[in-house]
Amino acid sequence: MGVGGQGGQTVVTDADGADKPADAGNALGGSGGTDDAGLGNADSGGLPAGEVASCSVVETQYLDTVAGAQACDPNGTGQCQQQVSAALSSCPTCMTYVNDVATVNAIKSVWEQLGCNQAGTGTCPPPSCAQPSGGTCVASSAGGTCASSMTN
Repeated sequence: MGVGGQGGQTVVTDADGADKPADAGNALGGSGGTDDAGLGNADSGGLPAGEVASCSVVETQYLDTVAGAQACDPNGTGQCQQQVSAALSSCPTCMTYVNDVATVNAIKSVWEQLGCNQAGTGTCPPPSCAQPSGGTCVASSAGGTCASSMTN
């Protein structure tokens, strides 16, 4: 993957179903040719070429990105210290810990720009999980993965 790729225009569908160009500006600018939506292309693990960013597509990308951001080095220091939502929702969600929040936050920003965080109606139920108090890196077959710590 290259560094400092220039962003391009992507057509996105907002929460009302209207198509509009995504222009997230330099905050979501690319490494290796990502588009302004920060979702990249098939080569960078983002959206396939020609894919239209919708709330559901961005939510799926977010889940994949959170999983990737949980990679860590069990022998490293300062691992798994960043707390993020485990999933995107207009209601409160479970939280988890990751090692790198840059792309996670960029995708969340696109989701918010699409108005997806405004799509929910009615009363939100409380999250159906215990909220973590910290994160630790545990050894795994892939090297290491962030695990959330719970306090009793």
